Parts: sequence; structure tokens; C-alpha cells
Amino acid sequence: MLCDKFAESGQSVITVKEVDFQLLAEMVEALYKKEIALSLQSVEAMLELAERLQVPLVITACHQFLQDHIEDHATTVLPVVIKHSASGEYTEFALDHLRELFIFQLQGADTEWHLALESSTRRGEPQI
Repeated sequence: MLCDKFAESGQSVITVKEVDFQLLAEMVEALYKKEIALSLQSVEAMLELAERLQVPLVITACHQFLQDHIEDHATTVLPVVIKHSASGEYTEFALDHLRELFIFQLQGADTEWHLALESSTRRGEPQI
């Protein structure tokens, strides 16, 4: 919607219904700053919004965050990966690590990570 070839991409004002204002504000700020703050508690909501608005840089950042944190938080991250059908390589990566960490208890740390948003290309997809 915001980044692809839709009518909205050329408009100066876009009405987006049923969206958490704070989350949308965080996404817009991240796009301007080229950096996004994600945590285990926020990544799923941000990924859902990025998919809905079709913002590839944020989608890629969320996928990278999930991949980076699967070892430490497999039981929390895997359901998000599966729900959002993150690319096959991420799902395979998650399943491999889940086997290793099947009995794992999340310790509840809300660590926030800042990922740089950069546009580069690998197989035609924006990457971090």
C-alpha cells in the first residue's frame, strides 16, 4: 500500500482503518530513521502491520529479528514464524532450532533490539 504501485503510494494523505496509531507511528518513524526497535513482545504486531501495508523493509527486519532470536526464544518465536509464513528458509531454520530447544522456558526478558533498515537486494528481495 505504501511502497508498492497502488493508488495510495502517490497520495499525500492516506486513511488507514483499524490500525494501532502508536504502532503505525513507530513504523513511520523507523522508515525515516532507517532503524526499527523490535522486541519479542512487539515483533508480531509490527510484522502484521508491515504485511498489511506492504512495507518490505519492515517485513524483512521482522523476519531477521525472528531468525536472530530463534535460538534463545524458540517456543515464542516459532509460532510467529509459522503464522506469518515467513520465507521457507526462516521456517526451516526455526524448525531445526526448535528440535534442539524443544524443552525451553522463556525467561521473560523484554530485550529491545535496534535493526538498521537498509535497502539492498538478494534474489530480488530487500534485505537488512
